[in-house]
Amino acid sequence: MSQIIRHQNIDLVLLDLMLPYKSGDQLLKEIRSCSDLPVIVISARGTTQNKIDLLRLGADDYITKPFDPVIII
Repeated sequence: MSQIIRHQNIDLVLLDLMLPYKSGDQLLKEIRSCSDLPVIVISARGTTQNKIDLLRLGADDYITKPFDPVIII
């Protein structure tokens, strides 16, 4: 992950938590270990505790699915 972030021109990460090979939580930890790139979590997990946990891990914002695409403009 760190090589991708360093070698690509990335401005923002929109991160879903439910990924097929690695949890979004783990991916967020990896991103935060090498970058302060803005990360917005988009997830169907809508509990307050999930939001708090992800924000503490370093997410910049948390959007609950389903959502209106206008929210991220």
